[in-house]
Amino acid sequence: MSRNFVLLLCAIVLTAVIVTGCAPQMQKPLPVCAGKQSAGESLLFLKSNSQNTVPFKAVGQCLASFNIDEKKYNNENFPIKLWVEPPDQLRLQGDIFFNARGIDLGSNPAEFWLSIKPQVGCYWWGLWNDQGFAGRLLIDPKMVLDAAGIVDDNNVQNWSLSNDGPFDILTAQNHTGAVIKKVYVYSCDYRVSKVQYFDADGLLAAVVELDGYREISKDFFVPSVIKIANMNNEKITASFEITLDTIRPIQFTGQQENILFNRPEPKGFKSVLKIIDGRLLRQQ
Repeated sequence: MSRNFVLLLCAIVLTAVIVTGCAPQMQKPLPVCAGKQSAGESLLFLKSNSQNTVPFKAVGQCLASFNIDEKKYNNENFPIKLWVEPPDQLRLQGDIFFNARGIDLGSNPAEFWLSIKPQVGCYWWGLWNDQGFAGRLLIDPKMVLDAAGIVDDNNVQNWSLSNDGPFDILTAQNHTGAVIKKVYVYSCDYRVSKVQYFDADGLLAAVVELDGYREISKDFFVPSVIKIANMNNEKITASFEITLDTIRPIQFTGQQENILFNRPEPKGFKSVLKIIDGRLLRQQ
């Protein structure tokens, strides 16, 4: 074998490595499976799965970017703890701004809350029966509960079903016929891949993407990756990427439930705001 041929062969191999190494990797298209035949059939299947929910605790990380009072917080990376008691009790605490509870998000059957301190010093809260669609908060507890598949939409009047490639798409409308939510379900395993939320004007208000499902008890799967993006005029105004490293079922004691799922009093905050159907009422 001549020296020139060897050099040429090496050049070809090196070029191939450079080209394939630098080129963007194409994602394989998802397999396409037969979806459900009707919205009723799809909802019945999802509802039957949601009946397998159990309380759980999770630990992970959150990468967040958001604006408050015209101040930007970009690529904040912090550990989180999450507790969920189906169907409507949730608590998420983020160790941010040198505070183990710098972000504190929660809900129970009657109300919800979010606080951020010490830099921000804001506390938001509201009653569920005073609300419209999800997406009023930087992180909406309803979206996190939706991600776990454990919330019923009492304000949804009509559902329709369509299909786009590997996804069944459930579209929800309120009593006036306005689209308020779209749920993308991957037809092959029939787990929710994405949820879109729309405001009163029919504009996209928030998107939640779900991935990395894990079975934490028999027939109950929880996504280990939850991406939340709040939107305004098709632009992302805030984003939270939650990665759950550990998810395990747990049985809460009565004392734990009282501590975790009762709304804490807003002490030591610069501003306290009550949310009533999207309107902010300053209380402090």
